[in-house]
Formats: sequence, structure tokens, C-alpha cells
Amino acid sequence: MKENTEDHHSEKDEEKPFHLGKSQICNYVRINDFLFSDLKDLMDLGKLSIKSSVELSYLEEADQELVRDLINDGIRITDSKAKAIKKLSLDEGLTKESLERLLRHKDNEKKKLLKIPTILLKKYFGNKGEAEIIDILELALSKYFENSEK
Repeated sequence: MKENTEDHHSEKDEEKPFHLGKSQICNYVRINDFLFSDLKDLMDLGKLSIKSSVELSYLEEADQELVRDLINDGIRITDSKAKAIKKLSLDEGLTKESLERLLRHKDNEKKKLLKIPTILLKKYFGNKGEAEIIDILELALSKYFENSEK
């Protein structure tokens, strides 16, 4: 019975050498062949994910250098940002300005959540719905800032 088990394992090993799937191997080959060496170094340091690296490997080397400069300036490139950078590069080309505009826009898209303590909600809003609470807060804040500017 052991012999069959060993044969079974060796067949699996041939299908997935080093326990990597076909797409993972393709990603590593793509990164090795097309990603600028400085970005490979940043990937090795954990500042760039494999998925982001694959997306960025489609950029021209000059565009990859622009991305490297931004990462070195402290900008974090997420997988979704890398995908957006690739799209921008293919659609209209990259410049430092267009990259900064894209990344700033992506950061501004994030919603900021604010938790209001339950005691304040009950005290000022009773059983009002979320939309009404937002309207009241917007009105109150606009009046507050109008008065504070005087």
C-alpha cells in the first residue's frame, strides 16, 4: 500500500513542482523577465506585492522608474493602485503628474468612518434615520464653521 502512496505523491509533484500552480509560475516568470530590477528589490523588501509587481511589469522601464520614485517617497502601491497605474499607462501614458493625480484621487476615494457614541446619538437624534442624522450634522457643521470664521 505504501508503494501506491509514494507513486501518487510523485505524480502530484510533477504536476506542481515546488508546490506552485501554473499561474504562480507564470507570475514569477513575468516578474523575472519584465520587472525593473529596482522594483524587484522593493518587492523582495515587502514594499510591493507579487500581484502589484505583475501589474507593474507591463509598464515601460521609464514608467516603472516613475513608480519606483514614488514608492521611495513613501507612497504605498496597493494591488488596485497598480492595476489603475497599468490602465493609465496603456490609455494615456504616465507622467509624474498623472501618477500623483491618480494616486491622490485613489486615496481621496476612501470613505472616512466616524463613530458617534450611542449616548450622543440618543441625546441629540433620538430615533432619526441615518440620512436625517447626516443632514442635521451637515447643517450644524456648516453653521459652526460660518460662525468660527467671523
